[in-house]
Amino acid sequence: MQTIKYFIILSIIGFSFSSCENFFETTLELDPPPFEKKLVLIANLKTGSDDFQVYVTENFGILDDEQIPTLTDPKIEFTINGQVYDDFLRTKEDNGFRFIFDLSNVDIQSGDVCKILVSHEGFPIATSAQVVPPKVELTNIKYVENGGLDTEGSEKSKVDVSFSDPSGKNFYETVIKSNNPMSWYNYYYTSLNEPGASDGLNYYDVIFNDLAFEGKQKDLSLLIDRTFESQAREFEIAVVWRSVTEDYYKYVRTANVYYDNNDNPFTTPADVYTNVDGGLGIFYVINEQEYLIF
Repeated sequence: MQTIKYFIILSIIGFSFSSCENFFETTLELDPPPFEKKLVLIANLKTGSDDFQVYVTENFGILDDEQIPTLTDPKIEFTINGQVYDDFLRTKEDNGFRFIFDLSNVDIQSGDVCKILVSHEGFPIATSAQVVPPKVELTNIKYVENGGLDTEGSEKSKVDVSFSDPSGKNFYETVIKSNNPMSWYNYYYTSLNEPGASDGLNYYDVIFNDLAFEGKQKDLSLLIDRTFESQAREFEIAVVWRSVTEDYYKYVRTANVYYDNNDNPFTTPADVYTNVDGGLGIFYVINEQEYLIF
């Protein structure tokens, strides 16, 4: 038995050395997935803003060693409830174009239907539409210096808020910020001990849905690092409160998964949510309010 075992081992070693040269010279033929050239849109519309920006670029295939832009003259149409808004500035930027619409005289309301259409020769027409989410008012705001511990045992301060959640599915994003230009930072990392809550798009924010309290009065405690009340007053901290669209919620959740897994070869690649028909990217609308705490 020992002789047979040694023979097998020597055979494997001999095979390895004899095959080494061929192994390192082997060329693998890969069949890349189908690729279609498309327009890519990134657009964020926020109520109360004086402008609305849309960035238009293009996708590239995995075999494109040199990503040479082909966009030269994209055309755009932006409408609110069917009315066309064509007062915009177009600028060339990196591999795409930025469109800045002047909305200084436009009062965007909950329920308004906003649509984007972008066209360019050689590309499919890219379209996206969003309905402005409801304006949900905070009815109570209270700062508590000693806010207890978070799930990891860190000492926190908290801001207690209350609101009445409208009927139907609703989605929210919030963050605590400083309005004092002399403070060291503008935003506090904000967390929330609620089912389904997760980091928002800008890391400091927290995003969540109303699955556990749909259509009810809700009390929340927004947690930040322990901060003396005197400092909170000095920094003029405020609650930035946003109602967001379901598309935005899905985009943030999938984008976070993508970035978390991007450098990990042992995870399944994540697809980032897109709501652009005929193209790629994201168009979302935020109904934002800001409340000074003191």
